[in-house]
Amino acid sequence: MGARIARVSKENFDEADMQSLLEGGRLLREGKTVIFPTETVYGLGANALSPDAAQKIYKAKGRPSDNPLIVHISKLEMLEEIAKDVSEEAHILMENFWPGPLTIILSKKDIVPNETTAGLDTVAVRMPSHKVALKLIEIAGVPIAAPSANISGRPSITSSKYALEEMSDRVDMIILSEDCEIGIESTVVDATGDIALVLRPGKISQREIFEAIAGGDSQKLKLMNSRLAEILTSKEAGAKAVSDDIFDMEKHAPKSPGMKYRHYSPKARVIVAKPPENVSELLAKHIEMKDDSGNSLYKSGEIKVFCLSGSAQGYGDYAYSLGSSSMDLAKNLFTSLRKMDDMGVKLIICECFGKDELACAVMNRLIKASSNI
Repeated sequence: MGARIARVSKENFDEADMQSLLEGGRLLREGKTVIFPTETVYGLGANALSPDAAQKIYKAKGRPSDNPLIVHISKLEMLEEIAKDVSEEAHILMENFWPGPLTIILSKKDIVPNETTAGLDTVAVRMPSHKVALKLIEIAGVPIAAPSANISGRPSITSSKYALEEMSDRVDMIILSEDCEIGIESTVVDATGDIALVLRPGKISQREIFEAIAGGDSQKLKLMNSRLAEILTSKEAGAKAVSDDIFDMEKHAPKSPGMKYRHYSPKARVIVAKPPENVSELLAKHIEMKDDSGNSLYKSGEIKVFCLSGSAQGYGDYAYSLGSSSMDLAKNLFTSLRKMDDMGVKLIICECFGKDELACAVMNRLIKASSNI
């Protein structure tokens, strides 16, 4: 039997909305799986304090059980239940960025099972800002473990269309709402070390995190940046997540979700142009490729170039614009990867997008989806 499907507006909950949220909360308390929207991507949720419920997440996604889950909360009292030794820096980050797209890695209490944390002594926690997510967690009354609501290795889901298509026979309930506002997963920051270090880039940047912690203290900010430089030089675990070299993706212990396995991959092959590669030359090379019989390897419409709108004209019919800004890139990325499969595209060639930190977060996802690794 397929999942129970409900659609809930994130603006004003009417009686039908509340009934759907109450049912979702009940299912979560009972150890069932519920997909729900957040401001980043759709999440596949289950009771974070139940080993059996956590295992259902891994089964529904086909996800390796050594990949930790992010725990979602609706109020700080929930944090007190699951985390210990929370630093002053972590509290500053919560005050500045929660609710919002920031996941903070903290030391865990024994109540959080190994099935949720992949056996680690830390737990990744965030408080989403999406009203549907917050109300659902509040009604459930328990912290909710929720990775992205997609089959493991596939692009994350940011629209109701793909949540239904991919997951309706894998979970107990799907709560649908408007398309996700941000479009890429939360920033993950490790707050258990001597500085708050980004392990997975997202909308909130390493710079913003340091500036919030420094609170206008230029000397403190200088010391944190100096320590960061030492970490990058020594290649400590997680350092490449904040490195300028987005193509240097060394594998580290998966303290954060998204650090160990290839992710976000459509059926099409993805190639990211690595500077100083010329995208037009890369496109021309693949257009001319032949199979063993001497026929063109790619038919008409089977190659697309992911680009910004400002450069789309240079690729002609091969262009597929993701928008004009880094925010557009983030919001449109995962749905665009899935649309390529719908269109029968076999090869996606991607520009290497801008230097700001959100664009680099998008590139982080594209590199993980590509054959560059």
